[in-house]
Amino acid sequence: MKSMVDRHPRIFHIHLGDKGGAENFFVRLVQAFHEAGVEQMALTRPNRVWHTQLSQSCAIETGRFSSSHIKKFFGHRRVRSMVRRFEADIVMAWMAPAARWVPSALPNVATLVRLGDFPDRMEPLYRCQNIVGNTPEIIDRCVALGWPKANGHVVSNFVDPVDVTAIDRGAIGVTDDSFLIVALGRFVERKGFIHLLEAIRQRPETSLCLLGDGPLRLQFEAFIAENGFSDRVVMPGWDQNPQRYIRAADALCCPSLEEPLGNVVLEGWACGIPVIASDSEGPSWLIQDGVDGLLCKKGDGAALADQIHRLQAQVDAAKLVSAAGETLAKRYSKQTIVEQYLALFRHIMSQRAV
Repeated sequence: MKSMVDRHPRIFHIHLGDKGGAENFFVRLVQAFHEAGVEQMALTRPNRVWHTQLSQSCAIETGRFSSSHIKKFFGHRRVRSMVRRFEADIVMAWMAPAARWVPSALPNVATLVRLGDFPDRMEPLYRCQNIVGNTPEIIDRCVALGWPKANGHVVSNFVDPVDVTAIDRGAIGVTDDSFLIVALGRFVERKGFIHLLEAIRQRPETSLCLLGDGPLRLQFEAFIAENGFSDRVVMPGWDQNPQRYIRAADALCCPSLEEPLGNVVLEGWACGIPVIASDSEGPSWLIQDGVDGLLCKKGDGAALADQIHRLQAQVDAAKLVSAAGETLAKRYSKQTIVEQYLALFRHIMSQRAV
C-alpha cells in the first residue's frame, strides 16, 4: 500500500440522514472526492432515495441503528469491523447522530464529524477527534460549549454548475407576468416561511413557489386561504431537482430565523438569479448586502416585502447576479472546497501520526 504522502486518504463516511439539503451536499461531496481520485465507503440507513447517485462514486453499506444497549454494542462492533476491512484513514461522520457510531481508539485512523448545524451539546460528538463546520459560527458555538479550538475547522459548501431547463411556469399554475419567488426547505418554524408568506401577501404582483414539506404545511395552507392569495402560491412538495424551479423564478428567498449556512443561497447564485435572505447567521456571512444579494431583518415579513419591492424597482438585478457569480467562483467552487477538505485531511492525519 502507498504511504499517505503518495495518495489521498481512504474515507469511511457515516451518514444517517434521509433527504434534504444536507443529504444533497453529502452526495455532491462524495462525487467530487471520487472525481479527485479518493477511495470511499459510506454507511447509511437502507433505502435512501439518493443511493443510486451515491453508488456511482463509492461502495455503500447499510444498517439499522438502534439505541438499545445490546444492539448498540453489536452495531459498534460491526462499524469497527467495516472501517478496518476498508482500511480507512479517515472516518467522517455527518452530523451528531452519525457521530455516535464512530469507532473509538482505532490506530492510525483519524475521526471527524462534519456539522452543518449548531450543536445543542457536545456529548454526542466526543467519539470524534475533530469537527469541521461549514461556517465559522458553528465552530464558535462548539468552542463556547467546550470544544478545543485547535480541533475545530471551517470548510464551507459548494454547488455544482447548473445545466437544467427551467420548469414551465404554466405547468405549476404561475403566470408569466407575475414576479415569481422560489424558496425551499423543511416546513418548520426556524425556516421562517410564515414571514415569507406574509411578504407575498403584501406584494400582490408576486407569486411564490415553496418547495418542501413538513409539519407546518397545514398552518401555511390555512394562512394562505384566510388571507385570500391561494392563486399566487404553489407548494409542489420535495423535488430531487429543485434547480429547474429556481431557474424559472425571478428571485430566490431564504427567510430563515436560524440558518447556519444557507445552501439555498449558493443554489440561487449557481442558477443565476438574485437572492434575498434574512440576516440570520449563514446568509449574512455569505452575502454582501446590495453587492451579491439583498439582506433584511429576520422574522419581519414587512421588511422582506420591502426587499422584494427594492429588487423589482430599485436594484440592478443583473449586477447582483454577476457579483454573486464571482463570489461563487472564488470562494465556493467545487475545486476550492475539495482542495480545502484534502488539506484538512492531510493536517489531521499528520497530527494523528505525531
